[in-house]
Amino acid sequence: MSSSDDLALYFDTYFLYSTSSRHGLKCTANKLLVMASKTKEQHHMLAGMIAGLGATTVLYPIDIIKTRYQVFDGKGAAYSSIFNAVRTIWKHEGIGGFWLGLVPASIAATVSWGGYFYFYESFKSHRLRQLYNGAFSPKLDSVDHLVCGVQAGSCMVLITNPLWLIKTRL
Repeated sequence: MSSSDDLALYFDTYFLYSTSSRHGLKCTANKLLVMASKTKEQHHMLAGMIAGLGATTVLYPIDIIKTRYQVFDGKGAAYSSIFNAVRTIWKHEGIGGFWLGLVPASIAATVSWGGYFYFYESFKSHRLRQLYNGAFSPKLDSVDHLVCGVQAGSCMVLITNPLWLIKTRL
């Protein structure tokens, strides 16, 4: 899933968990997040994993409909509308039809988003060390963030592509 609405939910959830200790949010998930992470990169990885799992679970019925439209082979009758797709899935498969393939999608999203933010933070830290050689650095510029994001995204595409293929085939 990669539409702008999906990405907004992923990043909003990630931001909530990655910054929750700075904003004083007291919740069980935040306490577990802080206890489980030993480094900044691990903290961001766990926040990304929580965001990936939560957003995938919430948005999965929409992804099912989108995927079925994408793999329609032209034989037989396609869904005439989104509402028709919802009715047809509900009628022939029940509520469970909207969640077919959720397990591999959840695993893929959890690994993908957790790994993305782990690599992103690692590349940012590496870039700061390159630029400032351990000296205090206020911030990276937007080009550095872009490069770190491209590097992290490239790593995760190579690692998770087989998982997304399995998810689509189910």
